[in-house]
Amino acid sequence: MATACTDNKGSDHIVEYCCSSCEEEAIAQEAAYYCMLCSKFFSCQCVEFHGKLFKKHETYGRNGLNQWPVSKVTQDVLEKCREHKDEHLKFYCEDHRFMCCNSCVVFNHRQCASVISIDPSYEEEKADDLQQLQEKIETILEQLKQLQNNQESSIITLLESYNESLQEIKNARFTIDSILNKLEKDTVQKLDEVLSSLDTPLKENVEHAKRLSSDLRDLVKAIQEMMKKGKELSCIAYENCKVNVRECEQYIHDHSNIEELNISFKTNTLIESYLSQRTSLGVILHSNQVRDNQEISVLGEAIYCVRQ
Repeated sequence: MATACTDNKGSDHIVEYCCSSCEEEAIAQEAAYYCMLCSKFFSCQCVEFHGKLFKKHETYGRNGLNQWPVSKVTQDVLEKCREHKDEHLKFYCEDHRFMCCNSCVVFNHRQCASVISIDPSYEEEKADDLQQLQEKIETILEQLKQLQNNQESSIITLLESYNESLQEIKNARFTIDSILNKLEKDTVQKLDEVLSSLDTPLKENVEHAKRLSSDLRDLVKAIQEMMKKGKELSCIAYENCKVNVRECEQYIHDHSNIEELNISFKTNTLIESYLSQRTSLGVILHSNQVRDNQEISVLGEAIYCVRQ
């Protein structure tokens, strides 16, 4: 089985294939050759020594990666439990249609009626289905990318409307006397709070979309490598793909209707006559408030924004 290791530079870079000889000496050196008879990997330096000892052994370089076994990194993407990172998927819960590790079964699926061990014979059966699932994943990745672009565009629009509202606040400032110094500060603070409450969920959605896209890309890459080398992990890959696809489809369904958010500032024309008794320059509105018909305070007076 292929092994993964961290390079010697102290970084988080993972070397997918480590030289077996160097690894025995606690040295993380990337492998350049693989010997099928020895089932070992060798760096450029170590392969020369191996060739002298075993002249009849054929080694495969990086241009023959299809002869190499599946890397540990790829295997972990396919087999490791997403919730319990140190455990491998060994069971399938038919009640929830979910791949499980030992901890999943103990903590989350004890009451389920049908939790079965993964049968290696399923691998060949799921291989063809996995190919079709990969095509579906490509479509979903495109949808996620478009959704991410729309969400980022919504953030830009929101920030533009924020800047416009901020400018309106500053314009109003010049028409009022010195008492506006404090009022301006308070109003801008309220505007910032509204912006924070609106763009934080949008940014979280963008990061979520990026994570889903990244997970799917990693899974596709792992599946493509696995399919070149055999079908021994097809069942796990297939079920793992279905879980990711369901999660992505649900996310796309939940966020397909992206609403454009705007912030606007409305100056009250009576502000000068009421200035000494008021607590803000005007009203900061955003589309959610208008849409939900929320009560809004304008210069101390309660009004209702009713959608036409």
